[in-house]
Amino acid sequence: MIDRHNFNFQLILGLPKQLHFGFVFLCASVLTAVLMTIWAAIPEDILSYSKTSVFGFAVIGILRSFICFLLPLVFLSTRYVVSGKNLMGKFPGIGILIISILAGFPASLIFTALHNLSLYFYITNHTRVPLPAIFYAGLDRSPIALALILIAGVLLPSIAEGVFFRGLLFASLPKKCQNGFGIIIIAFLFAVFMLNPIDFWAYFFLGLLLGYIRMTTDSVISSILTQCAMVGFMLILSALIPYIGIAEAQTRIDIDPSIPYVAITSIVIGLLALGAVVSQLQRNYSAMLLEKSSVPETDFTDTKWYKGWSIVMSALFLFSLWSIIMFR
Repeated sequence: MIDRHNFNFQLILGLPKQLHFGFVFLCASVLTAVLMTIWAAIPEDILSYSKTSVFGFAVIGILRSFICFLLPLVFLSTRYVVSGKNLMGKFPGIGILIISILAGFPASLIFTALHNLSLYFYITNHTRVPLPAIFYAGLDRSPIALALILIAGVLLPSIAEGVFFRGLLFASLPKKCQNGFGIIIIAFLFAVFMLNPIDFWAYFFLGLLLGYIRMTTDSVISSILTQCAMVGFMLILSALIPYIGIAEAQTRIDIDPSIPYVAITSIVIGLLALGAVVSQLQRNYSAMLLEKSSVPETDFTDTKWYKGWSIVMSALFLFSLWSIIMFR
């Protein structure tokens, strides 16, 4: 017989006894599905702003960061007593932070190139360009608008996504999976959660890079800096390698025929520059492994991370969202 004083949330909700990758995935999936469904169902005529305006973009961006990523982060890290070291890693040092910022340069080249190539493919093949779930289609470039875009579109999402995907989700994997395999899995989920068909492969690449930086530096802060620096370099290089807005290019007339050549050149330059960054990160990772080899690590996560109903349910929620985006 269960003592009513011990009848807690674990018994009511059937929470796993250990931090489980699938359950973390499920929490974010359910919250994302609920939020985006409610947002899509709200008629624009009852709002004082357009959903694709800078204010609408900021509202949904802030809500998504807090509700879908930071809320499950706080709940699960508290519920399973995830330490700050397991969640955020360690402070990597000034040198590694500088390298992480410099990694934003090749990341910006490759991300922009993949975006432009994807958009070019859709338009030249006369395929309807699917719009992302969240985007900004306005022309407002006032200081207030730029501040909202910077906070709600860059800083807050970079922090929320970093601490959730490279922090909590990475920590929920068993130690033996916190390697290249785990990086690929989380990068794929990161791209799926962005709900952006055009930029799926761009976000997948970004997820791989950020996951690699997280693993080789043992620091979530490093990956967040890289993501923010990437956006900064994209703005600096926009005159040379413009990021073509989805709302600005819907037909073949709107697209520059030289885009594939510029994009391929950008990818080559980006990969060459990224090679230098990766070599430095790999040296740091080798030294870090030598330090860890003398200190045994305990695993507090569920080793059967790939099993359970939670992963199936999460996939169904996200599949529904992507179906709405692709066929709306």
